[in-house]
Amino acid sequence: MGKHNILIAGAGGIGQAAGLLLAENDALDVTIYLGDISEKALEKSSRFILEGCAQKVNVHSVLMPRDGTEDEWEKVLDKCDILLDCLPGS
Repeated sequence: MGKHNILIAGAGGIGQAAGLLLAENDALDVTIYLGDISEKALEKSSRFILEGCAQKVNVHSVLMPRDGTEDEWEKVLDKCDILLDCLPGS
């Protein structure tokens, strides 16, 4: 299937569950980028995925800007093939 860079926007419960499911899928070769406005949520979700996954997985955290955009965020967006929106509906 090839290598994919997947950005999960939103590192809450749904985002971390989606990240773990993607990481555990043997048919996928993924690098996961977690994006959130909360550093605490990013740390918690990254740890959840890394500790819950039986295989080696690449997980990177990216602090999302609250307004507008930033260079680091733009670079991650350009790098990723898939954007999975796990942000709150509000």
